[in-house]
Amino acid sequence: MRKTLLALSFLTAAGGFVASGASASQLIYEPFDYPSGTAIAGNGGWVEAGTAGTAVHSVGPGSLTAPSGFPASMGNSAVLKAADNTEFDRLNIPNAFNPD
Repeated sequence: MRKTLLALSFLTAAGGFVASGASASQLIYEPFDYPSGTAIAGNGGWVEAGTAGTAVHSVGPGSLTAPSGFPASMGNSAVLKAADNTEFDRLNIPNAFNPD
């Protein structure tokens, strides 16, 4: 039992060293700076998914307040309405492994 725990802790530590060497790049940046009052779908690559119909999700005024020490927030906010549970707005995110 003790050998098993020792081997497991060694594998966990080795896996941590391998994972810490990995790096990532930013795939997408979404400032969400669309005009207030417009539908989310149709702005900046956002598309409507689910049952097509009248857009119920829209862009609202204002943004999040950034904590002290962070750059000021920019962009607007999303107004998500519970009027229709079959409509979803989604943003296509590029595939990091096959950018074609």
